[in-house]
Amino acid sequence: MKKILSVALVLCFAPMGTAAADPLVTDDLEAQDQRFIYSLANNDLFAPGSDPILAVNAGKAVCDILRSRAKSPLQLAATLQEKGWQTQKATLFIAISETTYCPKVFDK
Repeated sequence: MKKILSVALVLCFAPMGTAAADPLVTDDLEAQDQRFIYSLANNDLFAPGSDPILAVNAGKAVCDILRSRAKSPLQLAATLQEKGWQTQKATLFIAISETTYCPKVFDK
């Protein structure tokens, strides 16, 4: 799962620049996934020309990793920082992923 997250993050996120005002949303995305992409775009985490499906898969992979307890949110943030992400953007991506795809992970 770690490898999937790393590959998806490298492929779908260019160096963090300005987000597209209207990011590409395809018919392949469900409403929850579209909200996820817009949340990323509104926080400058979705670069123009990025693949929204890869971004969604990366967000879901964050949830899978947290659910399996393989890494904590802070450890995931450190992994993203190793890939060149700024601290604030890494933690924000994890927070958006967590609230979108796995809000009950830590309720147990």
